[in-house]
Amino acid sequence: MESINGFCSLMILLIINIVALSTDLDLVAAQADIRTCANGIMTKECGRSLGQRVAYNTGSPLTDECCAELVKVGKPCHDAFVQ
Repeated sequence: MESINGFCSLMILLIINIVALSTDLDLVAAQADIRTCANGIMTKECGRSLGQRVAYNTGSPLTDECCAELVKVGKPCHDAFVQ
């Protein structure tokens, strides 16, 4: 009888773990796609300049206009750029 209770407890624990692990906590999907989030809002020059500054710490400092464009794209795009 004790082995049946132990087996049932093990199965319940296994099912809970499977459900917890199978839930798709796709954090990337929650974030904006870096290639498409700034379409029509950020100029290519600003995007390149921003990419160089964030990724390589090279290039000229961002202009005020470029910073304003970055603010317009919103937090999800900003997070995608800086990751």
